Order: sequence, then C-alpha cells, then structure tokens
Amino acid sequence: MGHQHLKKNDPKFWNYTMQDLATQDLPCLINHIKSDSGFNHLSFIGHSQGNGLAFMSLSLDHCPHLSNSISSFIALAPAVYAGPLTTGFPFTAIKNLDWNSWKFIFGDLDFIPLMTLAFNYTPKRAFALLGYQMFAFLFSWTDKNWLNRRKAKMFRFTPSPVSSKSVHWWAGKDGFSTKGCTLDTRKDRWFSTGDQVDEKNQSIPKFPPLSLYVGTDDKLVLVEPLLERLKTHESVRLRRVDYFEGGEHCDFFWGADAVEICFYKILQDIQLGLEEMK
Repeated sequence: MGHQHLKKNDPKFWNYTMQDLATQDLPCLINHIKSDSGFNHLSFIGHSQGNGLAFMSLSLDHCPHLSNSISSFIALAPAVYAGPLTTGFPFTAIKNLDWNSWKFIFGDLDFIPLMTLAFNYTPKRAFALLGYQMFAFLFSWTDKNWLNRRKAKMFRFTPSPVSSKSVHWWAGKDGFSTKGCTLDTRKDRWFSTGDQVDEKNQSIPKFPPLSLYVGTDDKLVLVEPLLERLKTHESVRLRRVDYFEGGEHCDFFWGADAVEICFYKILQDIQLGLEEMK
C-alpha cells in the first residue's frame, strides 16, 4: 500500500515507531471502522506487536478514551513484557545500537529490503524453507504444532516490509528488548479505573474487558509479569486467561489445531462483549 504524498524510497515514508502506531494509526483505524460500519463498539483481536501497541494506546499516557470504543480486548501472545529470548543472540548484539549506528547498518527505509526481493523472486517452497530456518534461528520457533503442507503458504503470505526505525524501537538501544517492557514499569498505574478525569475534566473510560491467550512454550514474551501487574497495580477486568499447552508464539493462528484450541473461545469473548453492550 502506498502513501498519498510520499514515495517508498523516501525515509519519511518509513519514519514511524510503535509510539506513532499507538497514538495515531490505531485510533484512526478504529474510528474509520466505526464510521464505515455504523457500530459504536468493536472487538479488538491482536497478536504480539499488534496487541502490544493496543496496550500502549489504551494506557493513561496515550489514548485512554479509545476504551469507549472497544467491547472486548483479545490479546494473543501479549507483547507487554519481553521473554527470555531477548536476552540472547542476536538481540544482545544489537540492543546497544543507537539510531545513528542502527541506520548506518540497517538503513532508514524498510528493514532488510533483501527480504522483499527474496519474496518477489524466490520460488515459494524455497522461500518458505529459508524463511522458516531464519525465523526458527532468530525466535527459537519450531513447527511441531503446524501442518507441514501449510508452511509454504504461511511464509508466502505473512511477511511484509516493516520500518527499520520500528524494529529499532523493539530491538535497539533503549528499546523493548533492553527495557523488557513496552510500558513504564515505574508508573503506579497504566490503565484507567473509570474514576479518573483528563485535563479537560472529562471522565476517562475504564480499560475494556481483557482476554489473554498464552503459549506455554513462547520465548518471545512473558505473561506472568503482566498478570502480576494487573493483580497488584491495575483494576482491569480479566475475562479469560487461556494457556495453550506446548504452544509457541504464532501457534494461535498457525497451529494445526488453532480452531479447536482458541477460535471458538475468541468467538465467545466477542459475543460476551456484544451482550454486555446491549
């Protein structure tokens, strides 16, 4: 997808981080869906970085009024706290790179543009094989829960170009892998209880009902510190915490049994949100 004014070879096209996605893109996306659909509320389903930016967006420091538009927040592999994988190679080799050093090595456009060339010109099965090996090395994934015949399709249609600056936000100096959390752990409270008011003396809505889906073999993110934080510091209503025994980071949609393991439960969460909005 292009841009109305910027070309893809312009660094400004790629000049965004998770902070920008949380404060600008997600609110615009939700408002667009509400406007086009005619509905006042929607269910948010996000995986990993997708729900990570939503947690940021709904926090008191960003766009807490967005909670008014969400009837259910469904987080697959919630990316709030970093898992043990971020303390090993290659993260340790790049986590001290400031933006100038990062830009010199990886550029300031899309991250590793060779991936786009490989996607466009490599036969799909070869691309899937190489893609799997690369991501298995980087993220300690396995295909134990996948159907092998689907692997080529999954790696053929999932990769997309991302901003080098956004990857720096995750993996570079003072980023997610360095701090270990997407939000400021020094804060007494991240999310609204429904009792606060903003600078205009307007009531801030309570954080929406939350469902967490967690793979017990996920090494990229940790859920236990998040649950402890929600218990000791927050007043978030936890609708569900569902553990996928032996599940890894992407098994909620790539797993051979994903439909039976979590799809029906997700539909239940959506339905509960709809009923509570009546």
